[in-house]
Amino acid sequence: MHNFTPKQWSLLILLLSITVGVFAQPPQKSRPKESDVLLEKLFIEANREKILGNIDEAIMRYLEVLQKDNDNAAAHYELARLYKQQEVYDKAINRAEKAVALEEYNLLYNNLYASLLEKEGNFKKAAELYANLTDKYSEKEQLYFDWAYFLSKSGKSDQAIKVYNNLEKRVGIKETISMRKYKLYMKSGKQKKASQEIELLIQAYPKEAEYIIRLANFYASTKDLEKAKSLYKKALNIDPNNPTANMAMVEFFLQNGDTSRYLNALVNTFENPHQNLTTKLETLKSLSKQLETGTMSSSYLDQVVLVGKKLLETDPGSPDANLILGDLLYQQQKYNQAVSNYKIAIRFIRNDLNLWKNLLECLLITNQQKELQKRSAQFIELYPSQAASYYYSGIAYYQTGAYQKAIKELGQVPEIAVTDMHLQGKALCYVAKSYEGLENLEKADQAYNEAILMFPNDPEIIHNYAYSLAKRGTMLNKAQELVEGILEKAPKNAKYTTTSGFIAYKQNQYSIAEQTLSKALSFGGNEQPETLERYGDVLFKLGKENEAVNYWQKALDKGSTSSLLQRKISTKQLYE
Repeated sequence: MHNFTPKQWSLLILLLSITVGVFAQPPQKSRPKESDVLLEKLFIEANREKILGNIDEAIMRYLEVLQKDNDNAAAHYELARLYKQQEVYDKAINRAEKAVALEEYNLLYNNLYASLLEKEGNFKKAAELYANLTDKYSEKEQLYFDWAYFLSKSGKSDQAIKVYNNLEKRVGIKETISMRKYKLYMKSGKQKKASQEIELLIQAYPKEAEYIIRLANFYASTKDLEKAKSLYKKALNIDPNNPTANMAMVEFFLQNGDTSRYLNALVNTFENPHQNLTTKLETLKSLSKQLETGTMSSSYLDQVVLVGKKLLETDPGSPDANLILGDLLYQQQKYNQAVSNYKIAIRFIRNDLNLWKNLLECLLITNQQKELQKRSAQFIELYPSQAASYYYSGIAYYQTGAYQKAIKELGQVPEIAVTDMHLQGKALCYVAKSYEGLENLEKADQAYNEAILMFPNDPEIIHNYAYSLAKRGTMLNKAQELVEGILEKAPKNAKYTTTSGFIAYKQNQYSIAEQTLSKALSFGGNEQPETLERYGDVLFKLGKENEAVNYWQKALDKGSTSSLLQRKISTKQLYE
């Protein structure tokens, strides 16, 4: 016996009421036939099984209905739907065809049959269905659109246009019809006829700037830029502050594949304080998404960032604009700048999980320990069930030297992030670091090795272990081997190169260390306190004391939290 949930009971009651209505007959003096009652019962049972998700059972029941009444169109239809759901398309088409044969003008049956024919690639047959339906339901506009769609899919664009023309005679000139014809003419290479469709649309609606812009876009696509510009200006004369018209002024650069000029034009457009903020945000969000997904080359990242900055010049307090620009700067790996924008965004956008994660990651990367501790406490209050909350909270404890608390917090990550193995691996690295802080190197190595076992190809995990070995001055050959492995895939990574130089330093190979750290500086390490300090240490060992002090000072200026750095600078001596 089934134990139904309240929702399932509600659906079942509704189904039964509908089914009873379908099968109900006008009141008769005589009792219904037993065969009719049985048939109705089987149909109800089939529908019940379908609602409960018992597809195979439902199919069996519908087939029983058809064994008793093969002309039951509803049963054929329901079987077609279920077979489609199971992706058994040959059976689905067969049943849908029978349903339509029994009830020729049933719109539901025809729509299902047409969708299955489309799946099979039989566009001609689908078009015939809608041609037949328009004869019966001449007042239903959507049927003409469906008919024309399948005609065009079957390569009969001219016939599809005739269908649209007939519909247009009935309902008048409408955007949807004109633009469908426009696309078909363009597809057939009949550009003049395509442009005429938009011109007719403009004549019918002369005050609609949007249609003028579309015609301008057409001329831009055919390289007739003078006509395009003239039409863009005409649209702006109708509505000078129309955001669509303003944005369209630069669209033809994108249509022509000139992404760089398009982005430059956007910069100028975004400087306009009258430009609609929503339109600008949607454009910038789209650009950011394209960069993130790789549909736009990362070579355009700098230009898109400039577009975002121009937006903020006119709307500096916009939370959404700051969020998008923060994400762009994050992609640009300008984490300090991203933090500034994220801080503004997070004042108003409190419940965006990715925003919190990105902000905390930026604070971690830029070594802003106090801010990380503050924000991680806020994060865990907002998202107490998120594994990332305990991850960043654990790091904050680690940074303050509260190693036992760090281990406790980080230990909760695997229990919550059951499927996020990457986060588990990162958490294990900080567990290892915390054990190092407690001078329990055995457990530290155990945690590192467990993390590497989970993610043998993760460069960050491998790097953390190699750096740990370098700091201890043990197994340096292994440490160098680990770093060289990840540098093969990221040869210009400043952090990994710095660690490689540090290992050489610990091996007393100062010339090699100097050359390696010099490379790290050129890869962006001149912005990293760790690289600057390590380079100063090497210079000191090479007898270049004044230059060493200079780099130590640079490391301090970049926010280094090294406990020995200030002492090195003031005494001009090396401490380790």
